Amino acid sequence: MKLIHILLILVFLVVSVPAQEYVDLKEEGDYFDIESDTNNVVHIFWIRQGSAFYGQIKNNEIVNKESVPGLGYFSGHKFRPRLSVKPDGSEVHLAYTPRDVDPNEIRHAYRDSSGNWHVKSAYKESGRLVQYPACAVDGEGVVHIIFIRYSPDSPSLPVMYVRKAPGGSYKVMDPISPKSLKNIWPDIYSDKKGNVHAIWSISKDTLHYRYAEAGGDLTNSKTINLPVKEQKNKQPDIFLDEEDNVHVVAMAYHVPGYQVYIDYFMASLPGSVFSSPEHASIDLFEIHAEYHSDATVAAKNPDLVYVAWAQGASNDTVPKVKMSTKIDGVWKKITLDSDAVMAKATRPVSTMTRNRVYIVWRSRNKLMKMYTEVIGYGTGITAPADGENVCGPLVNIEANIDPQTVSSVEFFVDGTSIGTSETEPFSIDWDASEATLGEHNVSITATKTDGSTSEDSITVVLNCPPELSIINLVDGGCISGTVGVELYVNDDTDDVSKVELYIDGSLKKTMIAAPYSYTWNTSGLSSGNHTVKAIAYEGAGRTTTDTVTVKTCPVYQPLNLTGEFSLKQTIFYRESSAVLKWENNPANGSVAEYKIYRIVYGKKELVHTADNGTFTFKEVIDDSVTVLAYAVTTVDNSGNESPGAFVVLEKTE
Repeated sequence: MKLIHILLILVFLVVSVPAQEYVDLKEEGDYFDIESDTNNVVHIFWIRQGSAFYGQIKNNEIVNKESVPGLGYFSGHKFRPRLSVKPDGSEVHLAYTPRDVDPNEIRHAYRDSSGNWHVKSAYKESGRLVQYPACAVDGEGVVHIIFIRYSPDSPSLPVMYVRKAPGGSYKVMDPISPKSLKNIWPDIYSDKKGNVHAIWSISKDTLHYRYAEAGGDLTNSKTINLPVKEQKNKQPDIFLDEEDNVHVVAMAYHVPGYQVYIDYFMASLPGSVFSSPEHASIDLFEIHAEYHSDATVAAKNPDLVYVAWAQGASNDTVPKVKMSTKIDGVWKKITLDSDAVMAKATRPVSTMTRNRVYIVWRSRNKLMKMYTEVIGYGTGITAPADGENVCGPLVNIEANIDPQTVSSVEFFVDGTSIGTSETEPFSIDWDASEATLGEHNVSITATKTDGSTSEDSITVVLNCPPELSIINLVDGGCISGTVGVELYVNDDTDDVSKVELYIDGSLKKTMIAAPYSYTWNTSGLSSGNHTVKAIAYEGAGRTTTDTVTVKTCPVYQPLNLTGEFSLKQTIFYRESSAVLKWENNPANGSVAEYKIYRIVYGKKELVHTADNGTFTFKEVIDDSVTVLAYAVTTVDNSGNESPGAFVVLEKTE
């Protein structure tokens, strides 16, 4: 891969100069992206020599690092890891093209709420090259993927749009772009409220924008054209601030030659008209003909905007990295990094939490470096809000206090200390898994550098929505014959008013008490995919939804599944076990294996795979366990998996 020194510049508009930090993230990254959620967690995804990794940035370092399996090796400048995070942080999504494997395919990789990664094919069409995929997951869990499609028999370059509802299949929608020959560089972004924003360039000249609310459809929105000053705009980036202002940056080519500005646009509300562009870069600068980078933007409000980009002219011998401020309407620049490196499609990336901005780029030694800045200090507890409903098991408590004046912050819940933080940002996780529901007092004592103390307190309400899951159907698995649909429903306040079960959008059963189950006769169903959705309603008005997609195929669940607790005890030891037994369903043609899932609080965990011909399973368990649930599925030689036969074990002693 060719490398070139670059000039990385950050531009921002401020009314004061807060604390700033430059951090070495101690990880090599060829391609990367970051995104934050409403819990102030910054998620990071990066590629290093073809391998993919994911983690979070906390206290200015990468934590919870994990390898992302199943993506395969990929490289090349058309790969863009546009990371998208569900607003509550429960899911992480990205779309990519495995160009070294199949340049005609878009893949969707996502990390579910249980921390498991999945990779699925979202779009594939023989003979049609696809490029520049970008993905966004909205607040309702709908996945939106946009990309450019090339075709050898047509000069058109449409912005294609694939939409996937929770539990549904990937649906190719109408293109969201006008019928132009040169649509290019699409980008899509989901804001903290869960709404979706899409932007792209036409003919490397004008920018077009669309917007959809959470759960919506981009094809139903109107296209807004951004104004052009005197340059051609391309490679846009987009961000929504906490006041619902839409911020856009793009490279603006100044003809002739490879001289550009970085242009900045703003709209006061999603779907409204954008302002005339400002030159965030202040001056024209030269870029290399082949190696240049997208700009990135993050903003707290119209008076606090950050813009970053990388630049490296072909004759650069002493590259510089700069950062700019805009005070009283004037953009100004300062140096960020004097020795950064870029390659094709490598770009600086940015995001913003309630109180910090984060900008990451690749430095000369290939390590990812980060600039971070506190963008406003408080005097007490900044999260959660006073009176806010919170849900465990972990509740993050934060006090955004100036570290120049405070040396430590001690956190209390109902008068009991839960720990002390001595570094900024001052925060702690409260383990609320054993706490009673209802109101709790959260307080802090901040010890100042002069030895004095200050206090603050709020009230939070611990109250979680009902837990719900479809526990015996496998997402993407098979159905045939008569299938029992088993639901797990739990509500801490015992206030579930009803549970509804839908199949392909049609209400099949309403349940107001346990057992929450339904017998489904699948004979006569059309071939293909079918959606099963359950909704639990709470008296307070909150709902929880779970959805799985199944398909008709002749793989049948095991028969006569039974389970019991077994106890072996001698004078020297005591061993408790769960023992399962089942029989093969003679309706099955071929059987490769059986999968055994343990179900705890509605969460399925694969604990064992048994070869064909094995019809028993034994698991040693803690002696204190009195109730356990299991599901056993059949897998045929083609990898198709049946629904699970379901059993609950209870100790009677």
